[in-house]
Amino acid sequence: MILKLNHIVICFLALLFLLQVQQASAQYTYRWTPTDQFYLSAGFLKPFGVEDLVPFGYRLDNGSAIPLHKGATGVVSDPLPVTEQRYFSTVRYAFRDSMVTAATLTVKNISDKRAGIEKVLDQYFGHADYKNVRESVYSDEDFAVNLRVADQTLSIVSLDHQALEEQAYPNINLRNYGDNGLFWYDADTARAIGLAFYNQVTKENNVQPAFRLYYRSPVSINLKSVVFELGNGKKISFPVNTITEKGLQKVTRCYWNYETGREILRSEKVTVCLQGTETVRYVMPAYQRHSLQTAVQFYKENVTNPLLQYKGW
Repeated sequence: MILKLNHIVICFLALLFLLQVQQASAQYTYRWTPTDQFYLSAGFLKPFGVEDLVPFGYRLDNGSAIPLHKGATGVVSDPLPVTEQRYFSTVRYAFRDSMVTAATLTVKNISDKRAGIEKVLDQYFGHADYKNVRESVYSDEDFAVNLRVADQTLSIVSLDHQALEEQAYPNINLRNYGDNGLFWYDADTARAIGLAFYNQVTKENNVQPAFRLYYRSPVSINLKSVVFELGNGKKISFPVNTITEKGLQKVTRCYWNYETGREILRSEKVTVCLQGTETVRYVMPAYQRHSLQTAVQFYKENVTNPLLQYKGW
């Protein structure tokens, strides 16, 4: 009897030791414990003394003191004062399902403060995606940041918390899914390129990756192909057909495959080249690249999901 009890005790201690080792290993590897919350903060605001914003991904409960109301693009907060007011006076949050997805700060005297704000953003992001007299845009794998002169605002959007947008076409039984993020890249004050990657789901539930591209300019370039130039020198070319609508040249649907999408993502730098009667090229910003990343992930999860054939899951 005593031997049996000793055996049980030894087994229990061994199991406890293994659990402790496993927990320590998980904490060491992932820097995570089950009580941690997954929130994302905009660290580039620290030089301005702003460290008290509600972090992105934070979900409010019913007892929150932040007043919310329906805005033009969803649920937003009232303007709230910023503790440190050297650069910014107020902040307004945007929410989806009670979760913080964006924050817009009001800039005090933007004509005087723009250079100082851009200097900090240049240091944090490395460079601007583009700058012009109207705005300065920055992005990385986490955030898209827009400094708008006319609005006197600094808008910060969490790319990983933005909505996956559904567009339904009931007459032909198609649905499109893509992230609802920034679309346009301003090549200069007269020309802009919009690029977004998405997935088209057919009535048979087949998933087809595609992209759409818009070119806005006073002069048409009769676009014939879109080329993605990768950092290793490889060029991936897509012949395209365009339609012209309200001064825009539009490529509404151009198919690509999963391996091509992954290959583009593996390239640290991607240059988008529009070829027609003239050539327009620009370096793909992180916010457009993020739509490709979302599309690749959506495709992978939906064509490999073993539960799709079972209704009710």
